[in-house]
Amino acid sequence: MGSVYGMWLKMVLYENEEQLEIHASELSSLVFFSGPLEVTDVTKSGCHLKWKAPEDDGGKPITSYIIEKMDKATGRWVPVSRTDGNVTECPVKGLQEGHDYMFRVKAVNDEGESEPLESDVEIKAKDPYGNNSPCKMRILYVSKSSQFCMR
Repeated sequence: MGSVYGMWLKMVLYENEEQLEIHASELSSLVFFSGPLEVTDVTKSGCHLKWKAPEDDGGKPITSYIIEKMDKATGRWVPVSRTDGNVTECPVKGLQEGHDYMFRVKAVNDEGESEPLESDVEIKAKDPYGNNSPCKMRILYVSKSSQFCMR
């Protein structure tokens, strides 16, 4: 519920004084993240995000987190997931191979959404090694006890 503030207004033309009540929402302390927003396990179609819960919830418990991505080609933030308030990590799916992305997370409580915590760097959706894998394997031989031996 909001607070009621009183204000005196003097109307000079009529020389009357009237009381005017203004109803305003009382804003609780804002929720601030300490960061960082970690982006790991990047592949051509997804990644994994992890963050720390804010130290201060603004006086109201965090009920959920909203996770958003921005494809640098479009420049628009779009929601990709929502987690419960006690979950501070999230898999992200549906990335387009070769596109560059940024991510952000917002905390949600009864007062609304916090300012977002954004990733520090953009990522490119691609498999970690592609065709340049450091693990070059080839079949050396096939035996009865093992199907094949790789080196």
